[in-house]
Amino acid sequence: MPAVSTRQDDRRRGETLSKATSRAARGLGLTAPMLAKVLGVDENSALLLLEEGFSLKERSHEGFIARDLIRIFVGLDQLVGHDESFRLSWLTSTNKAFDEHPLNLIQTSDGRSRMIEYLDRMRQSET
Repeated sequence: MPAVSTRQDDRRRGETLSKATSRAARGLGLTAPMLAKVLGVDENSALLLLEEGFSLKERSHEGFIARDLIRIFVGLDQLVGHDESFRLSWLTSTNKAFDEHPLNLIQTSDGRSRMIEYLDRMRQSET
């Protein structure tokens, strides 16, 4: 019976990860085509994920990227005081630290890493 429980736990974690990813992607202004590119899935799967009708596998490549998106969303949301319009404006404006729009950075592995490092440094400087 432990195998069944493990599969159920994996499914629940995947569903939780998917819901959080959907919220983060919407909060970051990602469209289905953008999310598909970021996660490396087809656009239909990305659209279903945004509508919370698709479940990611936690221990997959897509799951790993999804956790980065969530981390970026949470870090940025805290940095802008949970102000959606400021968050979206920050993402679509040229940032001096990156010399480009952060929304473009989200779409590459290196860009996501740079954003996570930047957001972590900014939050640490506020404390």
